[in-house]
Amino acid sequence: MANTTLENVLTIAPELKNKVIDIAKKDSVEVANLFYDTEYTINIDGVDYTYTSSPQPGTPDEEVLRTEIINGLASVLAGCAAIVVSNSSTKIITTAAVPGVSYSINVDINLIDNNLVHNHSGIILFNLLLEDVILQVTELNFKDEQERAQRYLLAHLLTITNIDPDNTDDIIGLVQEVVGDVQYKYGTDFSKLDEAFYGLSRYGIVFYEIMMRLWFRFI
Repeated sequence: MANTTLENVLTIAPELKNKVIDIAKKDSVEVANLFYDTEYTINIDGVDYTYTSSPQPGTPDEEVLRTEIINGLASVLAGCAAIVVSNSSTKIITTAAVPGVSYSINVDINLIDNNLVHNHSGIILFNLLLEDVILQVTELNFKDEQERAQRYLLAHLLTITNIDPDNTDDIIGLVQEVVGDVQYKYGTDFSKLDEAFYGLSRYGIVFYEIMMRLWFRFI
């Protein structure tokens, strides 16, 4: 029997598409402190990109200075292959050049960095879960329903997987989940869990029905 595929999983669960695509990291950089004749530095992947503001004119103008610093930094950042740069008069937006391939960013004390979008490697996540599901849902136990069982179990695991590292109320990385007295750890024997775990999604309920119907094959 063939194992399930990304296409099969998304066919029954199209709402999970955002979890299995690569998402580009995105940051916004703004000027916190306006100074003339001062270096402003953004570090990308360990490399400094620096712009020095112009000397103070006779009549200082903060709006003009802010725009100058933003434009100057955007210009020097244009030489960084890891990111795509855009800017307005008040901020710089850096976006990973390749979705799913992250970059590190650090700014000096006169700048502020805000992470707008987290990097996410959805294909890697899908393949890792698929590897685990293939090990657990075998042809020996599921016979002709192997692919269908894998499809619904994988959709279940994707549904309960949190891809937002700022959200601590959801399952993070499927390292461990406790539901009542049911505890799931990555790589455990799925046949020893019950409906409390599988009931967390409609896909888990279908998988649980398949597993219970074939229960004698686990014994």
